[in-house]
Amino acid sequence: PFLLLLRVIFSIFVLTDFGAINWQNMMKSSGWDIDKNKEIRTNFYAIDCYSQQFGTCPSTETVKCMEVPYTLSQISIAVTDFLDTISTYSKRKPVVIIHSLSTLIENFGEDSVFRFMQFFMGKLRTDGITLGFSLQSEVHEDKTAKLLTGLADGIIELKGRQIRVSGFTGAPADWYDYVLSKEGVAIK
Repeated sequence: PFLLLLRVIFSIFVLTDFGAINWQNMMKSSGWDIDKNKEIRTNFYAIDCYSQQFGTCPSTETVKCMEVPYTLSQISIAVTDFLDTISTYSKRKPVVIIHSLSTLIENFGEDSVFRFMQFFMGKLRTDGITLGFSLQSEVHEDKTAKLLTGLADGIIELKGRQIRVSGFTGAPADWYDYVLSKEGVAIK
C-alpha cells in the first residue's frame, strides 16, 4: 500500500502540476494526514515546481520551492540536495516520484524531457534509487508515451477506479478495481 511506502521509505516528490500544500490536502482527504503522522512527515520531501508562480510555496526543511521559470537541471539539483540531506542520517534509499512528466513535456518539449529522463534515471539507478513518474494518458503522441514508458521497469496504470500493473514478473495484464483507505491502496 502507498501509505506503507511512505512510512518505510523516504519519498521525494517532484510536483509539477499542483503544489505541496495541494498534495498534502489530497492525501489528507484520503485519510493520510501527513501533519498528524510524524513517521510519514519526516520521510516526505517535496520539490514544488508549481506554487511559486502564485507566491504560495511553503519553503521548509522538507519542501523546496522552485523559482518560476525553472529548468530541468534545477530539478535534478534539488533532488540531489534532498538525497544528500537524507544520506546524512539514513542508509535507506528514497523513492523519487515525478508528478507529472506531462507538465514537463508541455513546458520543455518531448525531446528535452526524454533526454533528461535518460540521464536522470541513469543517475538514480547508479545510486540504487527507484524513480517513479506519472504521465497523463491519451495526451501525448503514441511515440512519446512509448519512449518514456520504455525507460520504465514497470508500469502502473490508473483509469477511473481501476488499476493495471505491467512489466513486472508475474503481473497480470488485467484491470482491477481499487479503493483508497487509511491503510493504503486496496485492490479488489
